[in-house]
Amino acid sequence: MVLAGGRSSRMGRDKALLEHGGRTLLERTVALLRELVDDVRVAVQPGAVPDAVRARFPLVSDPGPDLGPAGGLMAAHAADPAAAWLVVACDLPGLDRAALAGLVAGRDPARGATAYGQAGSPDPEPLCAIYEPATLARLSGRPALSPRQLLTTNIRLLPAPATATLASANTPADWHRLTGTGPMAKKTAPRKAVTPAQAEQRPSREDAEAAVRTLLAYVGEDPTRAGLRKTPARFVGAYEDWFNGYRTDPYALLGSSFAQVDRYERIVALTNVHFESHCEHHVAPVIGRIHLAYLPDRRLAGISKLVRVVEALTRRLIVQEKLTAEVARCIQTVLEPRGVAVIVEAQHHCLTTRGVHRDQVRMTTSEMLGAFQQDAGLRSEFLATVANAGGN
Repeated sequence: MVLAGGRSSRMGRDKALLEHGGRTLLERTVALLRELVDDVRVAVQPGAVPDAVRARFPLVSDPGPDLGPAGGLMAAHAADPAAAWLVVACDLPGLDRAALAGLVAGRDPARGATAYGQAGSPDPEPLCAIYEPATLARLSGRPALSPRQLLTTNIRLLPAPATATLASANTPADWHRLTGTGPMAKKTAPRKAVTPAQAEQRPSREDAEAAVRTLLAYVGEDPTRAGLRKTPARFVGAYEDWFNGYRTDPYALLGSSFAQVDRYERIVALTNVHFESHCEHHVAPVIGRIHLAYLPDRRLAGISKLVRVVEALTRRLIVQEKLTAEVARCIQTVLEPRGVAVIVEAQHHCLTTRGVHRDQVRMTTSEMLGAFQQDAGLRSEFLATVANAGGN
């Protein structure tokens, strides 16, 4: 078994040494592998990891500085030519034990390799795969081949794991997104659907209706008078409708995305996606629209799925800044596009019907990830699309 590490110039340091959950990625991934197999070895490029760190792990021979992951595979095959090698990159912070166990359990020794990937995709993940000896022998004879090229034929392709993302952390923005770290971590942590265990702990409908009667009495009403007797039940029913997003996992909605047949090189944009929500500070209505776009890499999503993601995330108590980041993070995490852009425009009734009473004020927030953050031309194209659709 071999763990591949590598330097990322865009991260400004070796990704294997970045910390996640109090441990470096190198330590974390080795620990995951050791739960499944006994022989775990590390392949790193010369100079990428300090000697003090390297001394703590069993190594295969150092790959050449220009070979990258292919060099690690060559070194592993040279160490034991008769063995199949499970390659796991350090820069997959979303990888978990269940995903690794599924890969090991799904291995087919009769095939050249076993890897995860979207069904039908020509581009499986080469740095979370099991390579059989004959396949590695091909690489040793042709060092110019990359791991991705080795996975083009005679491969068993397993469905991508639902429990973990296999996206690589190639930039600081990727790192913060995949690990939930960084200055915006608390604001952008994804909110999952309510679990069955959490649902069992919730107050009953009767408890909720009793609370409504208490509120009616608090404002000076008589909850028992004829016009209000059914109000608690109606109120709770309205809440079940307004906040049904808590029963939906937006990440699962995009899980059935499909691989591209012919590579599409331009942005996919949806504009003026209307939403109705409530703010978490006053439970007052927030009504607005969302404009979003992504630049596909390997996966596309049905238009209705993107609309449902917006609905799942807005039919909850929200803070608009968090909502903007959550929509972008969900699309980025599941579809793994080259970039995501999201603009949210909304009117907050906590501002228009109480407090300062300003009925013309609208709030606008935006989130740009990947190519939309780095490419001013792409960003301008998206903003022009929004403007042409009637957005600001």
